[in-house]
Order: sequence, then C-alpha cells, then structure tokens
Amino acid sequence: MTTDKVTYTIESGSIAMREHVANLITEIGNNTPVSVDTSTGDTGVTATVIGDGYELPLIEDSIRTSLPASLQITDTDVTIGADRSADV
Repeated sequence: MTTDKVTYTIESGSIAMREHVANLITEIGNNTPVSVDTSTGDTGVTATVIGDGYELPLIEDSIRTSLPASLQITDTDVTIGADRSADV
C-alpha cells in the first residue's frame, strides 16, 4: 500500500470556530487508522493526514461532511509516498 500525506486548509474567522473545526478533525482521526495533526492559525485550521492511499478519500469526505455549512476546505496539498513516521 502507498502511504500518502494530505494537508488541508480550512479558513475560518473566529477563534472559537477554528478550535471547533480542529476538534472535529482530530475526532475523525481518532476513529480511523490514519495519523492526524491539526493546528490553528490566524485565519484558519491546517490539518495534516497521513495514511494508506485508499484511506484518504474517505477521510476527506468525512472532513467535508463534518464541517459547518459556512466552511469549506480552501486548499489541499498532496504528497504521494510520504513516510508514515513523518512528523504530523
């Protein structure tokens, strides 16, 4: 299996909403076999997901459907063949 890394960016205006989104994504990661790391910045949330290639579309779909209606993924950066032990 190929291990891949995807970094998602979700822009959000309020601190409370950024923390809420980061918690949602962390919870999704806790219930799946992928590694997830989230960080909040001044304008949004960055989530890095590392897992087998077939898992990542399922995780992305879970993230998209879990986001509040006013938010969306604004940027996606994919690394094919990432090292699963990489810092996330």
